[in-house]
This record gives sequence, C-alpha cells and structure tokens, in this order.
Amino acid sequence: MRLTLENISKLYGDTIALAHINLTLEHGIYGLLGPNGAGKTTLMRIMTDLLVPSTGRVLLDGQDIAVMGADKECRVIRRFGYEDFKGRLS
Repeated sequence: MRLTLENISKLYGDTIALAHINLTLEHGIYGLLGPNGAGKTTLMRIMTDLLVPSTGRVLLDGQDIAVMGADKECRVIRRFGYEDFKGRLS
C-alpha cells in the first residue's frame, strides 16, 4: 500500500491550516506529532477522505481517493484504522 499526498493545502477563510504538504507513506507505522492547532487532525481527515483539501490530492496506490467510487470511504478509513471522534463524544 502506498499513500501519496500531493501539494495538500487546507484553508479556513484566511487561516492556513496546512500548506503545500507533499508526502509518501508506505507499509509501516507512523505517528503525527505537533502542538495543538498544528493541523494533525486536519491532515488525518484529508488522508482518510473525511475532509476535502483546498488544493492538492491524495492517492491510494496511485488512485485519487476523491474519485474511488461508492465504497471509497470504507476502503480508505479501514486501511488506516482511523476513527474520527469529532462530534461523537460528549
């Protein structure tokens, strides 16, 4: 499995959450470290197709996840084992 991020940026109005991220991840275990507000959750949500980037694209094994088809969300999220708890915890 190969996940490639090409020129990923995310803007919220005038606020830049992510700027021009280029990254390739292959089989392995990875962690994202950084202070609050650094964009870790934004990046994970983009990588799992839960959030659309302002620019760039995410490729899973060479295929753009934005156009993978009806079951794309399940395939991408399950491969990463990512659970987004935003709005689900009280």
